[in-house]
Amino acid sequence: MASQCQKSHAPAKFEKDFHDQQVELEEQFKIKIPFSGPFEVKVRKNGREVVENGRITFDDYVSLTINDANIDDAGQYKVEVSNAGGAAELGFGLKVVGAPEKPTGPLGVSDITKSTCRLQWKPPKTDGGSKITRYVVERQEVGIPYWVTVSSRCKDCNQDLNEFGQSDPLTAETPIIAKMPFDKPDAPRVPEIIEVGSDFVSLTWEKPKHDGGGRIKGYWIDKREHGTDNWSRVNLQPCITNIINIPKLIEDKRYEFRVFAENEAGMSKPSMNSQSVKIKDPKAAVIPEFSSGLKKCHAQQGKSAKFDLTFNGSREPEKFIVVLNLKFTMKVTNKFLLFMMFSVRIKIRNPAEHQTMVAEEHPRQT
Repeated sequence: MASQCQKSHAPAKFEKDFHDQQVELEEQFKIKIPFSGPFEVKVRKNGREVVENGRITFDDYVSLTINDANIDDAGQYKVEVSNAGGAAELGFGLKVVGAPEKPTGPLGVSDITKSTCRLQWKPPKTDGGSKITRYVVERQEVGIPYWVTVSSRCKDCNQDLNEFGQSDPLTAETPIIAKMPFDKPDAPRVPEIIEVGSDFVSLTWEKPKHDGGGRIKGYWIDKREHGTDNWSRVNLQPCITNIINIPKLIEDKRYEFRVFAENEAGMSKPSMNSQSVKIKDPKAAVIPEFSSGLKKCHAQQGKSAKFDLTFNGSREPEKFIVVLNLKFTMKVTNKFLLFMMFSVRIKIRNPAEHQTMVAEEHPRQT
């Protein structure tokens, strides 16, 4: 308190006015207030008298010192001096500024995907005496000792910044796994061939038994030549339906196909391979082939000789042309004539598949 005070009837008077004061957090604040005449001095904060202690002291010329200033020291200060001749008051505000407190938790984590998540928090209870300018968001991979800045310009409500510094961090209570909130779908069912042409195949399949909890975005189809391991992608964009026409295939080659399903979590395992299919125009004529040879035939004079044979050909024949070239030998006995056939030649064009042809010839006696 003011020492060496003497009685006087001069009115109380401060030598000058003071504007509001500012001090950074945990720094020392000191103010000297000159006044005229020895007076009894009292200092009040927010209407309450401030008493000397280990941090706050007065000297003879009303010097107010606050060591290690903290947020609670901020407020409106009023200095009063008085004697028998009168009293005087001088007021000023003290603002304690510094880094803000850490944001108010808990730190909420939601909408987790394989590459993103949503963070939510509340502003700090104390802004450090200055407006929050931005928030700093950091991430740390489990098992890695350092943090990496994700964003230093976040304006919405982790760490916050004002012009005086950065707060302590607010940390999520538990680690998260960067993955979609659902799983990859099961593989589609085995694809089926529904049409084959001279250079294309139409393919269909059933959707997966389980979609993993997420909507199926589309399907991807692979092809390979039968007997090889070289799969290649058929479509450049996901197929939305469960049917596709695959063009530009090579005629007379055999192909296999497989299908993948995809949702936001990723791509499924491949389906089982389709049955191999030979690329062939089903309406094209094919050269007929005999599936069995002619058998020996015996016939009596005046009776028919029958020759049965089986051959393969196209499914839609135009006509049959059968040419028989017969050669005979004749043996004469006293009871009958014996004709022996030793060669037959037959030509067939555009026959139907698996048809049985019966050729008849009536031998003549010579």
